[in-house]
Amino acid sequence: MARRRKKANWKDVLHLVARSVLSLALVAGFVFFGLRWVGRAPEAVVVPESRGGGVTLSLPNVKATGPLIVVDPGHGGEDGGTGGNGLQEKVIALQVGLEFAQELQVRGHRVAMTRDSDATVALEDRSAWANTMGAECFVSVHFNHADSAAVQGLETYYSGTKELGPAKALAEKMGVPAGDPAVEAASVSLANAIHAAALVAVKSKDREVRNSGLSVTRKTACAAVLVECGYVSNAAEAGRIETVEWRKKLAAGLADGVEAWLKEREEARSGLPSQ
Repeated sequence: MARRRKKANWKDVLHLVARSVLSLALVAGFVFFGLRWVGRAPEAVVVPESRGGGVTLSLPNVKATGPLIVVDPGHGGEDGGTGGNGLQEKVIALQVGLEFAQELQVRGHRVAMTRDSDATVALEDRSAWANTMGAECFVSVHFNHADSAAVQGLETYYSGTKELGPAKALAEKMGVPAGDPAVEAASVSLANAIHAAALVAVKSKDREVRNSGLSVTRKTACAAVLVECGYVSNAAEAGRIETVEWRKKLAAGLADGVEAWLKEREEARSGLPSQ
């Protein structure tokens, strides 16, 4: 005898459809997030989407005092800078810049950054913001590339002549007229102090302190330097730059240089002899 088919209940049909849709959504979700995880680059910098043009930093339980130090991680956003051996300048400049800024903060210094994320910040805006904030010194962090893979080492730039342009009136209001020999001499001494300390910290080849007309050093009213921290085109140096340990040593060396310069300036202002 043939079994009679049970008539489908519309509630059962809806329940079955709902379960099927839920199952498909869960599978799709697992696949989507699984692919995103697999595709993530190792040791990627996780930073806010877009913050640039001046970020004042603060750490809990750290009382920051004294003059303002501006840390300027080079490039960023649409401007990737140079690259080589799997490294991109804007990424490693930000990594070192953040380590450098944090090292200064831990030591009790007032610190600000021109960017603390992968943001696009124009060269003129970096200088103008530091001028507006009345910074005591400005340190720009970069990495280099050469046609010859043999070139390596660390070099530091300053501008022997300031060209403040639209910031001239503001600088003069601050008591720092364009072309002030004292400011230019301060840039030289800052470059020497940072260069020497960074070399000791990471034991890089000395590519010397150099006078150059780079925009951020020329258009920033205070003592300003740009440090080319190493060559990503050199495989051995790129390998060192890629390590967290090397970057932390460099950041500490940069901070040592800034502190040595600040101490020298304070002693000069107070008339005390340097020790």
